[in-house]
Amino acid sequence: MRIHRSLSEPLRVDPAWEERWEQADKGLINCWECGREWVVSHPEQAKLANAGELLILPWKGGVNKKAKKIPAKKTGSLYYVAMWQGLRDKDLDIDTEVGAVLQCAATGTVVTYQFDMTKVEEEEEEEEEEDAEVQE
Repeated sequence: MRIHRSLSEPLRVDPAWEERWEQADKGLINCWECGREWVVSHPEQAKLANAGELLILPWKGGVNKKAKKIPAKKTGSLYYVAMWQGLRDKDLDIDTEVGAVLQCAATGTVVTYQFDMTKVEEEEEEEEEEDAEVQE
């Protein structure tokens, strides 16, 4: 399903939980609106996002450029993409069946974004196990 919302549409004012998370978009519009709001309070992050950096945001999918080991590829959530598009002051435009693939301009990491959070969580567990082995 393609989810699209134009920047010309105003932000919703205090929408109910059901409107934010239980509609056909499953919260993508809400995440995008949060990104649009972050532009005001986090202008430096907006600049980094507009430069193509996949910075750390509340959703999985950002790349920590200060990490000791920067992965060549990883997975992330489409909620991240929605918030990132809002932070970049772009229209929301996501196909939930196709997902998205972005490359971080700061690290070169290629991130594949999807709605299936089980794959994202599995990868996160593997990364934590690898980090634990490195520390031992």
